Amino acid sequence: ANLARMEIKLIFNEIADQLPNIAKLSEPQRLRSGWINGVKELQVSYRG
Repeated sequence: ANLARMEIKLIFNEIADQLPNIAKLSEPQRLRSGWINGVKELQVSYRG
């Protein structure tokens, strides 16, 4: 689980580096179940 969290953080950091005009519009909607704990939706805006 810690490795997966680190991988996701690295992915989103790289996206932010490649798309500097991306901005978070709202807090992420979480998906929680017995099997999955993750992000269901994250609204962003991009001005490129």
